[in-house]
Amino acid sequence: CIGCKGCARDCPSEVDMSKLKAEIQHQRHQDGKTTLRDRLFAEVDRVSALGSALAPLPRLLQRLPGSGLIAEKLFGIARERDLPTFRRETLVDWLSERDPGVDPGVATRKALLFPDTFTNYSNPEIGKAAVRVLEAAGVHVTLAEGVTASGRPSFSKGFLDVARERAETNVETLAPLVARGWDVVVVEPSDAVMMQSDYPDLLGHDHGGATTLASGTFGVCEYLDRFALDSEIQWADPDEALTYHGHCHQKAVTKDHHA
Repeated sequence: CIGCKGCARDCPSEVDMSKLKAEIQHQRHQDGKTTLRDRLFAEVDRVSALGSALAPLPRLLQRLPGSGLIAEKLFGIARERDLPTFRRETLVDWLSERDPGVDPGVATRKALLFPDTFTNYSNPEIGKAAVRVLEAAGVHVTLAEGVTASGRPSFSKGFLDVARERAETNVETLAPLVARGWDVVVVEPSDAVMMQSDYPDLLGHDHGGATTLASGTFGVCEYLDRFALDSEIQWADPDEALTYHGHCHQKAVTKDHHA
């Protein structure tokens, strides 16, 4: 099981084995059976924040002879694997310093962009592109402030207590804003599904805030399609087709809007 959630959609029994795996891992952690590798991947948001603060030093260290072997021995990461790169200027830095391109008074919709770990620290250019596309569609985009990491890595590695704490923080921050008419848009699909599907599981489907946030959270392409916002965009070549490959987590919860 690699946590793709495909079983929840493709298997006739529709059992989400990734959730069962997370629960089993959680029980193992409760028994003290936790590895350094587990903790590294579960806390990748903190690792990424440190990597961003030290950039470009981590990339230089990766180029040293023997660095791949050390990563393999310590963390079980194959030496052939390219490790993430980090950017000194994060997406949060960029969004915090710019003025929105669409005034809220004339906007089609209002969106809070959630700064997921990968987009924020490793590839902010994807986030910048998402902002430009959303603004071209007439959306007022601003940063989702006061949030923490989505909890997806912690959840995937079975640290359910950590994932639940992060879910509580984000729900407490974002749910009231969703109730006031804001949408939450996430670039990383698995983080979007974390809020749409896994937060209610963690906090309870009778948790009003979790269900409110789940209903008001969207992946970027899902958001464009859900509200027909792509019709507002002036494409350079209107006859050119655009195809989006939906993420496995999105497909499992029918949120991929695959076209």
